[in-house]
Order: sequence, then C-alpha cells, then structure tokens
Amino acid sequence: MAKAGELWVTTAEMNGRERATTAEYSRHLHLHIVPHLGRTKLSQLTVPGVRQFEDKLKLSGMSPAMVKKVRGSLSMLVADAQERGLVSRNVVRELRRTKEQHAEGRRRGRLEVGVDIPTPDEIRLILGHLTDRWRPLIMTAIFTGLRASELRGLRWQDVDFESLVLHIRRSVVAMVEGAPDPL
Repeated sequence: MAKAGELWVTTAEMNGRERATTAEYSRHLHLHIVPHLGRTKLSQLTVPGVRQFEDKLKLSGMSPAMVKKVRGSLSMLVADAQERGLVSRNVVRELRRTKEQHAEGRRRGRLEVGVDIPTPDEIRLILGHLTDRWRPLIMTAIFTGLRASELRGLRWQDVDFESLVLHIRRSVVAMVEGAPDPL
C-alpha cells in the first residue's frame, strides 16, 4: 500500500493537480494510510479491512468529515493501483455506506439560503458595509463562486471589461509568511 500510495501522489502531481490538493493527499497517505495499512499488500486489502481501518480512525477521535476524506483518498489510491494493473478491484468502493452517510449524501446537494449561503438581503448588507479597498474582491467572491486560491491569483489584467469576462489564469495557494490573508 505504501508504494502504491507514493505512485498515486506522484501521478496526481504529474497530472497537474493543485499543490494544496497533492499536499493533502500526501498528508492522508503518510499520517493515516501508511501507519495502518502501509505494509498491507494491495491484493490482501479487503472490505472488512477497510471497515476496520475506518473504525480505527473514528476511535482515534478523528471527525466523521476527516474519516470520509481519508477514505476517499484511500479509494483514489486503490483506483490508481487498479488502473496500473496492480490490483484487480477496488474494495474501498465496495464498502457499504452507512445510514448516516446516505443521509449526508442526500443533504449535501441541497444548499439552504440563509443557512449555507447568504440571503439576497444579507448580501446587500455585506456589500453596503464594505470599504472601497475590499469591495471588488468581496463582490467577485460573492458573484463568481471562485475558490480562495483563485481569488488570490487574480490581477486586473485578468478582467476583460469590454466582454465582461473574468479569466482565471493562476491560483495562489500559499501566502507569504507574515503577510495578511485577505480571505
């Protein structure tokens, strides 16, 4: 598993995944997957073994959201190994979802105005209290849905005022140490 994990992270880097994404994959691999499953052969990974792995993460105090992320990373790792012909099936995907996971999946797609996202009146209030310096950035964030890294990477030359188009050409993942993070 450890060797397959290194191949998976390297592939993600070579395929141009964002640096923050590959760093998260690497953290999941080294902090959670390798300590528990690193010496396990891919062919010996079983559905009960994955369930036991999840249980260990939960018992260690890990949040349900983080357990889900690590399980997702494990599934991607095994899928990558499957594409390479290192294993015939992805047992992680065969794991039955719990009732809680089903309920969360049903809720996930439904954003609630006023709970998950601001109401139009709340947006007007936010915009009414912005200073001139931050107004363009916050308005762009509100009306485009860009990620924070994409917002940090914007420059004025990325704005085409004639065509009313915003070009996303770069992202800034990490800020300079000591510099204030505007988001």
